[in-house]
Amino acid sequence: MTATTVRAKGPSRADQLQFLRDILDSGVPPQRRIAVDAGANRGDWTDVLRGCFGHVIAVEPGGERRALKTRAANWGNVAVVDAVLGHRRARWCTSAGRLSA
Repeated sequence: MTATTVRAKGPSRADQLQFLRDILDSGVPPQRRIAVDAGANRGDWTDVLRGCFGHVIAVEPGGERRALKTRAANWGNVAVVDAVLGHRRARWCTSAGRLSA
């Protein structure tokens, strides 16, 4: 039996980086660029984005948000938001990190 790697749907990391390069090559000055890191977790991508964009909004609910806030404390162009992003309007995250209907 052989191991198989299953990748989630969506663009590959190489495609994501190319998309970022295309934005950076667009001619828009860095201080006028805004990025949203939806599902920021600990802020690995937030850290990358903050060097390329004038402002970064890092969205993360629940427990990982604490680690993100600690990392981002000295990042002057990053705002950490306690929220859930999704397509359903009727659900939101409480301050305890639980979904409510």
